[in-house]
Amino acid sequence: PTALRADLEQDPFVSIFSPARFDDELPRRGYEEGLGVPLGLKQEVAQGAGAGYVLSGHVGTAEGGQVLLKTELRETETGALTAEHRFEAENLFDAIDRASMQLKRDLGLPDGHLESTTDLPVTQVFTSSVAAAKHYARGYHFQRFGENTSRRAAQEYGRATSADTTFALGYLREGEALWLLGKRKQAREAFESAQRHSYRLPESRKYELRALRLYRLKGRPEAALQVCERWTSLHPYDLDGWKTKASIQSSLLRQEQALTSYQRTLE
Repeated sequence: PTALRADLEQDPFVSIFSPARFDDELPRRGYEEGLGVPLGLKQEVAQGAGAGYVLSGHVGTAEGGQVLLKTELRETETGALTAEHRFEAENLFDAIDRASMQLKRDLGLPDGHLESTTDLPVTQVFTSSVAAAKHYARGYHFQRFGENTSRRAAQEYGRATSADTTFALGYLREGEALWLLGKRKQAREAFESAQRHSYRLPESRKYELRALRLYRLKGRPEAALQVCERWTSLHPYDLDGWKTKASIQSSLLRQEQALTSYQRTLE
């Protein structure tokens, strides 16, 4: 799911809510790991997030040893099946590239837009290492579920960036986890490594990295807000831009401005 999200995030007209966004809601309902969630509950949390569709899927092995990726897209409001697909490929990343393009067609994005928008292979905006992807997924999961989450997440992110030393998104999340642990020196090193390899980030993550470096590493919140202002102006449908902006405004006790940013997120 994380790799598919990274691939889809290249398109500014597609907003993706990962299951981790509901990490408070799902354990409260008895799904501590965030897995095996029934369709009815998926619809409920998707409605609360304002998402128009629910995407489910399965990864396995097809006959002949190829990777099998199944996707199922349903309307949030009615639960009606919009599209169902099966992709077989030599590796998971090829299957994800095919699935992301098909999903955008299923969502009704015009052909002219699909031809003109950036759509690099997922290995260019995520990682080409299966080992790094597995460690990243574990880190992302630990960050949201279970005990000692930041410590275990930081360990897994560190293993991910060791497996792929150009894994910019891995460095970004590693820096965030280390920062929460109070390990500021290591966090700075991770953020700087992410910056060195920022060419491998989707556009929205590049803005996020610039804002975080200015705010956390250089103590320049006003400059960070300027980055967020440009981010939300050029990509008004990118929800992470508004949320990052609101978070910084709130930390500066500018609550009215933060509320405005959160309102734009909802809109």
